[in-house]
Amino acid sequence: MLFSSWEFICVFLVLVLGVLNRLPGLQAKLAWLTICSYIFYGFAGPQYTLLLLSATIVDYNVGKRLAATDSVFGRKSWVALSLTVNLGMLAVFKYANFLWRNVLELLTVGDGLWGTELVRAVIYALQYESLTDAQTFMQVVLPPGISFYTFQSLSYTLDVYRNKTKPEPQFWKFACFVSLFPQLIAGPIVRYVELAPQLETGLLRTKTVADWECGVLQFSVGLCKKVLIADRIGNAIDPFLGNYHQLDMVGSWVVMIGFAYQLYFDFSGYSDMAIGLGRLLGFKLPINFDSPYRAVNPSDFWSRWHVTLSRWMRDYVYISLGGNRGGRLLTVRNLFITMFLGGLWHGAAWTFVVWGAFHGILLAFYHGAKSYWDRIPPVRARGLMFALIVFSWVPFRSADLRMTKEILLAMFGSNGFMSGSVSEMPPKLFLALAVAGALAHTCRTNSNHIRYEDLGNLRVATLAAATVGALVYMNVSSKFLYFNF
Repeated sequence: MLFSSWEFICVFLVLVLGVLNRLPGLQAKLAWLTICSYIFYGFAGPQYTLLLLSATIVDYNVGKRLAATDSVFGRKSWVALSLTVNLGMLAVFKYANFLWRNVLELLTVGDGLWGTELVRAVIYALQYESLTDAQTFMQVVLPPGISFYTFQSLSYTLDVYRNKTKPEPQFWKFACFVSLFPQLIAGPIVRYVELAPQLETGLLRTKTVADWECGVLQFSVGLCKKVLIADRIGNAIDPFLGNYHQLDMVGSWVVMIGFAYQLYFDFSGYSDMAIGLGRLLGFKLPINFDSPYRAVNPSDFWSRWHVTLSRWMRDYVYISLGGNRGGRLLTVRNLFITMFLGGLWHGAAWTFVVWGAFHGILLAFYHGAKSYWDRIPPVRARGLMFALIVFSWVPFRSADLRMTKEILLAMFGSNGFMSGSVSEMPPKLFLALAVAGALAHTCRTNSNHIRYEDLGNLRVATLAAATVGALVYMNVSSKFLYFNF
């Protein structure tokens, strides 16, 4: 079920809020919100709720066991169980296809190399006629949002293990934390220590006018970002990306700049809608985007883009590897490993490996040349960073490395400077890019900091008109891009 759909806004959300605000006690509210979140997730496939429930049950019990033992071995064993279950689900459902394909391709390289005949015999024994057919043996469907809720649930057990939080005694409260529908599918990734206190105070207190105003405002802004900007750009550039062989230099840059804006307004739009829904429920979810295309260096970018994931990777991967405590070389290594794993988190494909490695190298380079980079004037630094970010989105968007290679070559002029692809682009694309660019680069106040009482009548009327337009176009909008991760 999409946030940008009539059934969600007019049916699901109305029922959730209507019943929630009339239930008498905390346990009833937690149970209702958890059940509704499972129903919401069940629209993607009822069988996927079993994975969500499994992660919840395991981590809830692991938290209790960690508090019940002082044994170092016992505590490590219990946290290892949580890691195995959560990362194991990711390994099976997200990376099994990728590993199986690549193992088969590696083992069948060359004639007679790596035991090719044995591999072929196994392929035939599985009743497949070729390597290509055998690659379908591990076609596992990726459950929506599994990357997000496994990281969120895992952060709880890691924090309990590190004595940063106490275990949750109430199952319904923990289940609600893991499954909360506003951020279940695509974040923000919320820490237990951030949300647990709000699960009591937020649900029990009476919602104020300010809560409703803030919630509706941020949801509306997110809906407009998604439907009126991201989807319009996506619909215009997708045909050109589908025929990327014919892109010239200017056309390839226009298309990739378009994708940069599409991805940003699509994902930040989802985050805004999630935060707005949280306010309607009584919660304050963390900011996930903070004007990332105004970043002046790689470190600044990752403090602004997908903030909750960056923070998760910093706290549970980068710092666990040693952070910056081991000298320059080890710091560079830790940065690269963290970004490499961050790339794999986004998807099981070599294109995401390249994307993560690129950002790892970029961060390492900035760390080594910080004193020189920071001398660049801010305007030029922002332009440089945006160009590098657009460049990095090529493998992120590409279906394979061949597509990555051809688009990158086109961006550097291999198909000519402007041989015709730009002339075929619709004028509405350039209008959408102009609007997106103005909002992404020039607005000093982003959607996280807009207050309803500061808008004034004209801006409220403008936003209302834009929201009506988004509601009209909503039926032809696409799913959120990060649902794929």
